[in-house]
Amino acid sequence: MLSIDDNVALLSTRCLATEVFKHNFVISGGFTATGRCLKENQVSGETCYIFPLFIIEEQKSLLESSMKSNFKESFISFINEKYHKQFQPQEILGY
Repeated sequence: MLSIDDNVALLSTRCLATEVFKHNFVISGGFTATGRCLKENQVSGETCYIFPLFIIEEQKSLLESSMKSNFKESFISFINEKYHKQFQPQEILGY
């Protein structure tokens, strides 16, 4: 289970019970990820996949932050090199 007070997450599903794709959302705030989150999905039996912007790593010391961007370093490097700017994870998701 994941719970970070100031986190943002992308929600999506893999399969659809309807013909129209309308199952992507961005949520923010203190949410708890349990794998079932959308009312329509609970009725149809679909699973909601949660992709948080930040993840919590095992904290090795009190001086280290346990929160880490959920983007791969290679992806962040690619974006930064492509646009010649250092982007924050929130800016990448907001694009």
